Amino acid sequence: MPISRKDKHLDKGLGKASGIEVQSVSAASPKLPVVVAQWDRNARQVVRVTVDHYKGCDTIDLRGWYHDPKGGFKPTPSGLTLAIWHLPALIDALTKALDVANELGLQTERGEP
Repeated sequence: MPISRKDKHLDKGLGKASGIEVQSVSAASPKLPVVVAQWDRNARQVVRVTVDHYKGCDTIDLRGWYHDPKGGFKPTPSGLTLAIWHLPALIDALTKALDVANELGLQTERGEP
């Protein structure tokens, strides 16, 4: 299923509408990449999480994307691409990071600019 360009939130709490919806997936015929989530990083970029296949390896990619002057998005060099088998460890590490940030009283919700 193609990526929708409708202006909808992917999930509550992910910031402003990013103009992209999570794609539906079918194991029978996966069309990669699959955009799993996206939210505003700042006024010029979004953070996008995708599942893909690269050079014979299934991957998870967390990357900044900037707004192209033609209206689309282009990937930035800043990001992290891992083999998909790293996903459980990544989820565990991010969950622990959130717990530590909360214990330290760090702001984990986006405040008003």
